[in-house]
Amino acid sequence: MKKILLCSITAFLTACGSGTIETGSSTSSASSSSSSSSSSSSGVVGEENPHASLIGKDWELRFIKNVAGVVQSSHIPLTLRFDESGRLDGTTTCGSFSSEYSVGADALTFPEAPTLPLNCTPGPWAAFERDYYAALNRVVGFAIDAASLKLIAENKTVITYELNEAKCETPLDVTGDVPADSGPPWAPLKLVLRVDGVVEKLIEQLPADYPDLQILTSDGCFNNRIDVSVNRITLQYLRCRSDIASITYR
Repeated sequence: MKKILLCSITAFLTACGSGTIETGSSTSSASSSSSSSSSSSSGVVGEENPHASLIGKDWELRFIKNVAGVVQSSHIPLTLRFDESGRLDGTTTCGSFSSEYSVGADALTFPEAPTLPLNCTPGPWAAFERDYYAALNRVVGFAIDAASLKLIAENKTVITYELNEAKCETPLDVTGDVPADSGPPWAPLKLVLRVDGVVEKLIEQLPADYPDLQILTSDGCFNNRIDVSVNRITLQYLRCRSDIASITYR
């Protein structure tokens, strides 16, 4: 009786319930907290090799944020890898590319501009991939920390990557079966999150942490449930959050 009364009061004050929530979208202007750090440096690690912090690592694309604050998220892993000889290798949905790179202090440029493969088959990801290549061709600088890399374009667009590695030691299992109509790899997944804690706080926090995440519905009074739509990369981060108790395919 006490819980029912408490939830009734909460519903009256905060509109808690199972209605659709308009918070969050793939064009959110919020930046991912999983990708940001107040300790970012210029990328200089030692005087002998100023780009040592870049090389030999697989960087996975997370977001592209333009000067207006509009964020585009990658639904399929796109990667970069810098080697010691000054070569850059990348993978995209259309295959792979290679380019030279030039780096010094916090400056970074690509003398050989990466270009979209001519045999790239048009698809739902094509517009995003064109924007990605266009942003790469305007890169003039970078910032890096232990887990993230930001490439900065001359028009202030920021391309954010994170290390392509396990997000935590013991991620949550996703229960249930992937729906037969879940679509191709670039299509978002619909999930049911069971929450440890206050649902309303997490409803505000999740779209801020993951710009591609969209809140579908929520029920904080009795079920501590949030239904979301996310891409497959963001799902790996959700599996490692301490404030999420379980994840089920919807």
